[in-house]
Amino acid sequence: MKKTNYKFYGLDVYVDEDTEYAVGTKEQAIEAAKKDIMGMFWSFRPEFIASFCNLNKEETKAIVEMQKTMCESCNNIVARIIGKDKLDDFAIAAIKTDGVGHFLSSYDGKEIASDEVEGLPKGLLAYRLN
Repeated sequence: MKKTNYKFYGLDVYVDEDTEYAVGTKEQAIEAAKKDIMGMFWSFRPEFIASFCNLNKEETKAIVEMQKTMCESCNNIVARIIGKDKLDDFAIAAIKTDGVGHFLSSYDGKEIASDEVEGLPKGLLAYRLN
């Protein structure tokens, strides 16, 4: 396993042949997941957004239609619906609901102890990227 010269949302990336892992402390991983979430508000289930923001059924339907027609382009709009001062709280709520691995491990959505992967630094968390 070899440390690369690039980062994944601030986490160190290690590679072994074709397998990449993002590695860091729990705090670093939470911050990395929050950074990831900031670019994907548009992709959250409308019900999750509605629950967090106290939206009614009609407002929730509007988010559904907006997501269908605008996809990634509505990210800033959804962020404004959530509220500038609540974006961090939204990210924390999402992490509590789905776990850090869901956001950082594009391979399987899992968070693993780095000790479980030969060649990674010990005592950290790892997220398989591919």
